[in-house]
Amino acid sequence: AHGPEADVFSSIHDTVIAIEVRMTQQTMFLKNTETFAESLARCGVKFHFAYPITPATDVMKRMAVILPQYGGKMLQMESELAVSSALAGAACTGMLCATSSSGPGMTLMQEAISFMCGAELPCLMLDSMRVGPGDGDILGAQSDYYMSTRGGGHGDYHVPVLAPSDGQEIVDLVPEGIRLAYTYRTPVLFVFDGVTAQTTETAVLPEYHDYSAEYDTSSWAYTGTKDHPKRALITGSYSHADGYAPARQVRDHPRQGAAVEGKQH
Repeated sequence: AHGPEADVFSSIHDTVIAIEVRMTQQTMFLKNTETFAESLARCGVKFHFAYPITPATDVMKRMAVILPQYGGKMLQMESELAVSSALAGAACTGMLCATSSSGPGMTLMQEAISFMCGAELPCLMLDSMRVGPGDGDILGAQSDYYMSTRGGGHGDYHVPVLAPSDGQEIVDLVPEGIRLAYTYRTPVLFVFDGVTAQTTETAVLPEYHDYSAEYDTSSWAYTGTKDHPKRALITGSYSHADGYAPARQVRDHPRQGAAVEGKQH
């Protein structure tokens, strides 16, 4: 690995192993956390925000090396609170973005995840589960099941949850996660237990394909106002039909959140 991204990576970790990036199909023998990173990069993820936490750190370590070579960038933030805020901001632009963490980190992200669900912002997340409660320990566990499957934050939402059992299923489910995220405009959560995350096995990685490019985000993404009026991100449950904002054009939406064009009050 060369260039400024590798320099940043070296300052965080003691050793950087140069990885040959290929755009074609490739069989690799990797930790499942590394397989997840490879799958994200090969499926079009543009930004990966993360903070180190066992047993998820290998995702961000590999992304720091390979993602710039796929045209993206991995950013280590100062905390999981910053990670989730950056994730929400990037998702607003319609760009495919992701994060990886473990139970304590996911706890800290719940407010922003709740916001992203209300705002209907697509992204991918990984919870590589460790034993809890509190800061927990680095032993593998499945203790985040209820937080993952019953919604988080202060409720009234659920996210799609995908739980691959091995490396090849990780590869196969990442494109499906992207389709769910953009079809329903929602965060999508992948969950591994810590043992699965640290297992090393063979998987066939696909050729590069940006799945997010298959979706038109022009009607809702926040990309400046060159081609459309100013947009306001509204996540309340009030009814626009009742006359709250008669001067604005409100597009029909299947859920409570709505993207609104026009004057912001």
